[in-house]
Amino acid sequence: MTSQHELLRRLEEKRQELEALRHEHETQRLRQLAQQETTRHEMETIQLELAAATPAAIDWTLLDEVPARTAALDQLAIWMKTKLIPLYLDEEHLDGIQTCWQRHPVAVMELSQLHQEWLRIFDRDKPLLEAAAQFTGLKLPSAMSRITACWQNCEHADESPAGS
Repeated sequence: MTSQHELLRRLEEKRQELEALRHEHETQRLRQLAQQETTRHEMETIQLELAAATPAAIDWTLLDEVPARTAALDQLAIWMKTKLIPLYLDEEHLDGIQTCWQRHPVAVMELSQLHQEWLRIFDRDKPLLEAAAQFTGLKLPSAMSRITACWQNCEHADESPAGS
């Protein structure tokens, strides 16, 4: 038969083992929480870095000042002349860009969004392949159809070549 002293000693050993297991479990849990927090912080940092590196869409409604609006339109026209028209619009689709495009808010916004998306995809060391395919296969044709619809009731005279 086991003495009371022996039972108390074994009970104390089991309590210590249990306490050690509880401490180990708490330590593991704290490590997991720390890892999750680190991962969450890293993800937030990456998202902030991506957001900072991604061109922002231009809110044309906020460009009331003539110099700011003129500068933005000039930058857009340069991109159209150097990239959009020569690389993406053949003779058949060139009619989609009228010479008075700057007077059509929908056309300006669509072209601006195409420009910003083009910068996001191609203005980097390694262009994004899947995004490039979506740009040429989906986004550009869709935007061009909306832009072309702007000309249906256009009353502006042709004043200058497209892209200027």
